[in-house]
Amino acid sequence: MTDLIMQLASVIQREVDSVGGIAQNAANTGTPGYKTQTSFTRLVQSQASDPWRDSLGKTSLHTSNNLRDGSLKNTGVTTDLALSGDGWFVVSSGHQSWITRDGRFSVDPAGVLRTAGGLTVMGEHGPLTTGTNGFKVGNDGEVVADGHLIDRLKLIRVVDDGVLVSAGNGLYDLPGNASPPLKALVHQGMLENSNVQVSADMVRLMEATRHIETMQRALQAYDAVLNSGINQIGKE
Repeated sequence: MTDLIMQLASVIQREVDSVGGIAQNAANTGTPGYKTQTSFTRLVQSQASDPWRDSLGKTSLHTSNNLRDGSLKNTGVTTDLALSGDGWFVVSSGHQSWITRDGRFSVDPAGVLRTAGGLTVMGEHGPLTTGTNGFKVGNDGEVVADGHLIDRLKLIRVVDDGVLVSAGNGLYDLPGNASPPLKALVHQGMLENSNVQVSADMVRLMEATRHIETMQRALQAYDAVLNSGINQIGKE
């Protein structure tokens, strides 16, 4: 009986964790390039004599990211860049690199293209230095300044959405199996909106909340039965 209570409590905890993912989506609705995080429970095959009872404790929470493109918003700011397709920008602190779809860039006094957080935007040949007199970016990522080709944006493709690990602020850890994009277009003067679907997340939130309430009632019922049994044994 105690084992069953612990298993029910474990299910409740996994649902609480999934609600945390929904809250993260809600908090990033306005973050350019943010990809919706979806949590789901995976059932593990049970070898017990009572598989249904044991399966309550044999599930695990997994997270995936929806890589669907967000809608594009025209900003008219030449340093704003958006991506459509399977490409991701590569940005660096000098010691570590990340990927992002948040194209809110700016040019620092030294002419280096940087993210809103100060990270360096990378080109195929290193940090992207555009100069301070303006630049143009083609759909293929080629960067031209003063009539000369400077470099091409370094873009990568994420092969498996399951390898994306959020680092916060619209950044994701650079996956080890990254490869060049198959179909990616760069749009200058635009930003990609997040692909969060608020209505879908609200449905998921209600489902998770109701499941938690159901598990809590079951937990209270089992706890009451257990207490009753202990009290009855004490009387005998």
